[in-house]
Amino acid sequence: LISEIDIFESLNDTLCAETACAVHFGHQLSADVVATAIIEQLEETIEFQYRLTEVEADSDLIVDHFSVRNLEELESLLPEVAESFITRIPVSEMIGQQPSTENEIKPSFPQRSRWLLGLAFGLLKPKHGYQNDQSHLIVNVRLGAEFKKFEAGILVGSHNGVAVNAFTNLLAPIKFIAPYLGVAAGYHWVVHADSEEYFYNAKRQEWLKRNKRAEGLELILNTGIKFRPSRHAQLQANMAYSYTFNDYMDQAVCLTLGLYF
Repeated sequence: LISEIDIFESLNDTLCAETACAVHFGHQLSADVVATAIIEQLEETIEFQYRLTEVEADSDLIVDHFSVRNLEELESLLPEVAESFITRIPVSEMIGQQPSTENEIKPSFPQRSRWLLGLAFGLLKPKHGYQNDQSHLIVNVRLGAEFKKFEAGILVGSHNGVAVNAFTNLLAPIKFIAPYLGVAAGYHWVVHADSEEYFYNAKRQEWLKRNKRAEGLELILNTGIKFRPSRHAQLQANMAYSYTFNDYMDQAVCLTLGLYF
C-alpha cells in the first residue's frame, strides 16, 4: 500500500478520475495495481462502478458495477469493495446482484443542474432576404445552465452579421442522449450591402432615397439532439429556423454542430 500523503503529493491537485490517468500515476508511485471508482446519482438509486487495474500490464483485474438505494447502504458495502481487491470476487456477486453486462456505466444526462460553455460551427441557409441564396458560415458561443428537463442560456454568434439571443430548450433525456425542442429571442444585426432604396414621393413629385433597416428583433425555433460521450463533454446537433423583424424580413434555417463542457 502507498500512503495517502504520497498519493496526494504525487497528484498535486490533479483531477484523476479516468483509468489511464490512474495507471500513469501508478507508474510514478511504483504501484502494482490502482483502483478507480465512479458514483452516479440517479432518480431512485446510486450507481457505483469500481475498477482494479494492473499497472504494468495496463489490464483490468476487476470491473464491477452495483446499485444501492442511499449513501448509508453504499457506505456499508465499502468493506466488501476493499475485500474484493484481495479476493478478486466482485461485490455484485457477494451481495447477489446480477453482474452488469456493460463494461462501464454509460454517462447519462445529469439529475442536477450544471453549467455549460461551448462552441458550435455550421451553415445558415437563407429562405427569404439575406440578399442571395448563398449559405453563410455560422460560429456560435453558447453559455447556459442545464437542468434535469430543460436548459436555458445566452448565445452570441456570427450569422451573416452578429446575433445575440436568450434561449430555452425542453429536454427529453434517454440515458446518454437528449432530444430537445425550444425557442429563442434576441437581436440580429444582419449585413446587407443594398441598404439604400429609392421611392417615389407623389406629394413632392420626386424620387427620394432612404436607408433600409437591416437589424431587428429575432425569433427562433430550435430542435436537435444532445449526445454525452463522456462525463465532461457534450456534442449537440441543432437545427433552427430564424425570423428577423427588419425591412428585409430575413428568414433562414441554421444547422450547427457544437461541443460543450
